[in-house]
Amino acid sequence: MKIFRYSKLGSGFILLGLGIMAILIKPLSESGPSTPEIQKQSRKFFSETELEVFLDSVGSLETPILAAPLAQYTDSVFSNRQPLNREILPADYDSLMALSQREELFRFLDTATAKRIFGPLNIDSAYWVDNAIPLYFYWFSESGIERPQFALSLGAYPSMSRSTELFFFAGPKLIARHDIFHRYGLEIDSYLDATGATVIYYKQNFISGTGIWQFNYFFYRYTGTQLMPILQELENGNLNGWGRPRYFWLKADIIKTQPLTLKMVYHQELVDSTGSIKLLDDSTLVRYLWDPKAQMLKGQFEESKIKPEQILSYYPANNELLFVNSHYQELKAGLRDSLQRPFILSYLRWLVAD
Repeated sequence: MKIFRYSKLGSGFILLGLGIMAILIKPLSESGPSTPEIQKQSRKFFSETELEVFLDSVGSLETPILAAPLAQYTDSVFSNRQPLNREILPADYDSLMALSQREELFRFLDTATAKRIFGPLNIDSAYWVDNAIPLYFYWFSESGIERPQFALSLGAYPSMSRSTELFFFAGPKLIARHDIFHRYGLEIDSYLDATGATVIYYKQNFISGTGIWQFNYFFYRYTGTQLMPILQELENGNLNGWGRPRYFWLKADIIKTQPLTLKMVYHQELVDSTGSIKLLDDSTLVRYLWDPKAQMLKGQFEESKIKPEQILSYYPANNELLFVNSHYQELKAGLRDSLQRPFILSYLRWLVAD
């Protein structure tokens, strides 16, 4: 299973007007969820004034410095899918097209042809039948066009495995290989953008468990005979329990594709031994427009109620400093609310405690 690597930005020192507080970001344990223990006898006491100075200090930090390491791993996976540039022999391509016309779910390709097309086959022998292997088609354009765009997986049926190796084609040219860890079954789809180009997208899983998971949308665009990465965004981030005083949830759904628009529903919840309170409970729309210079989809966050750095705070990683920094205004306002104030102070005390 691919596990998201936690940032170590939480270690370090922030200079306060009242002295230096060591910030200790507690790692997520693999042992499972538990009830938060926010105030332990062994921890130092910090006054409310000190905690508010700490909040102001974190709020004044430069957000990109905190955000960049959190996005680094997902960006790396997203950007480093393997490009290919392999022309398929006409006879082998005809074999694939003939198989695509068959209606049965399990379509078998002889291993000799498969090796010529895909190279060495890393497929469990349990899936070989009479020296042939099953393959599955994913169409992104009409099969009748000159260079149809499609993908193939070989071996295990995608809904019965945790990861799928996909080979992408533009007509008789094999242009990319993606190894997708989806965990619960491959979900892949496509649409035509405003320029008429095909955009494919799927969900990549980074971590899953009881009360914790992260899935990201990965979007790629057919550009000539290349498959170019154009957008990755959080699809679902959740943390509930795990001995931590902050619970959160964000779910993004595609509501239209021209332009690409995501509806994000999210909440941030602070928890202590007395109960919990919602610091945020909201939803917003985010539009993504094509940037021809950057060759990427760019979110129009100035129109939305959420910012990119706030979305990163819904990654189940060690991102507490980023959460405080990116939600500084909400936390500051919450301190003026008699119901929210005790929970915010309890959270800040946990954050700076020994």
